[in-house]
Amino acid sequence: MPAMTATKFDVVPLSTHIGAEIRGLDLRERPDEETIRAIYQAWLDHLVIVFPDQKLSQEDLVRVTGYFGELSELSRPAKYFPKGYSRLLPGIMLISNIRENGEPIGALPDGEMMFHHDMIHAEVPSKATLLYSVESASSSTSTSGASATSCFGIIAARRTHVLIFPRASAG
Repeated sequence: MPAMTATKFDVVPLSTHIGAEIRGLDLRERPDEETIRAIYQAWLDHLVIVFPDQKLSQEDLVRVTGYFGELSELSRPAKYFPKGYSRLLPGIMLISNIRENGEPIGALPDGEMMFHHDMIHAEVPSKATLLYSVESASSSTSTSGASATSCFGIIAARRTHVLIFPRASAG
């Protein structure tokens, strides 16, 4: 694909606290550095960004993820990868409830992750996660984000007390 140069796009906030939709970009095309910096700044400003109506290849997913930082290794041991993982590029995790011949094609086929933060257990957690939805059953199964900064702001405004218990150090 040809490189986009100084592409104009729209950033449409999704709420007052978190999230924005980026409109007017086709992520199959390679944007110039100025556009990548503007996308990155939109992410910093809104914490969660959505690129609607994209049709991306695995190569596109890996490239676009790189706009936000270095790609990390999957932490799940290979012995737990479903058979479908053999078709994926390194760094891509397929989450799916689809089964072929009775076997899941992706990880977490039974909705095991109701609430989580990716890689929070790691000594240095991942900076971000790029999610690419191929098919979604309904709006009730959508992924959502939350802003801890906004929550603490609301708590402070209401003069509510919060207790924070840091993790104990070993030693």
